[in-house]
Amino acid sequence: MGDGSSIGMGSTLESGVVVEAGAAVAPGSVVAAGTSVAAGQLFSGSPAKALRPLTAEESSRLLAAASSLPSLAKVHKAENLKTFLEVRVALCPSFTQSVQSLAHGSFLGNHGRCWGPERGGREREEAGGMEVSSN
Repeated sequence: MGDGSSIGMGSTLESGVVVEAGAAVAPGSVVAAGTSVAAGQLFSGSPAKALRPLTAEESSRLLAAASSLPSLAKVHKAENLKTFLEVRVALCPSFTQSVQSLAHGSFLGNHGRCWGPERGGREREEAGGMEVSSN
C-alpha cells in the first residue's frame, strides 16, 4: 500500500494486489489477485475495476480521515476494555445503589429506572422480574 492510499471497510484484497499512493478502494470491493490500483484512482466493485480518478477534494478528505484514525483507535480500545458494570454505571449512576442493595439482600433501590427522557423518552421499571413500560 502506498502513502495516502485508502481501503474501504469490508474490502478484500487478494494476493499480490498493489495499491499505489493516493489510490482508494471503495468499501466492500473485491480486488482480484495481481491487480494494481493506480495512483489517484478509485476502484470499486466485485471484481473491483477503475471507476474514475479521485477529485482533489476526495483525496484531501481521505487523508484527513486517515489522520484521525489513531486517536479514534485509542478511544475505541478504552471503551472496549470497560466491564459491563462500568458501562452500566456510566449510563445509570443509580445502578450502583441497586447493586449495593442486592449485595445486602435487599431489593429496595432504583432497579432499572434509568430509561427516562434522557434515554429516549421511554421509562422502564422492573416489577417482580417483569418489565413495565409507560409510553
